[in-house]
Amino acid sequence: KKHTESCAMIQAKLEGYITSEIAKLTQRLLAAEQDTRKLKVALSSSSTQLEDAKTALGMALQTQEAELNMKVNAGLAQALGNIRLVEDARIQRVEDIAKNLYYERLV
Repeated sequence: KKHTESCAMIQAKLEGYITSEIAKLTQRLLAAEQDTRKLKVALSSSSTQLEDAKTALGMALQTQEAELNMKVNAGLAQALGNIRLVEDARIQRVEDIAKNLYYERLV
């Protein structure tokens, strides 16, 4: 009988210990699940911020590209205009020289 009482007491202590450990593990698991949810929210927010930044950067690059294209085109147009002016002046000088030579031959 004493042995049975001793076994029952040991069994009760073990059951109490096991119940206590299960409760602790359950609390840890719940805390880990909450942390996981918080991390998911933080990651989702970070992902959204990264997408927003990526979109803003893309738009800024497109704007900058458009501005650079306008500047390059304006520079090319100016350069072509300058070349035309120089060439027109040269042509005019050649025409003037030709006219002068023609008139000198007549005189």
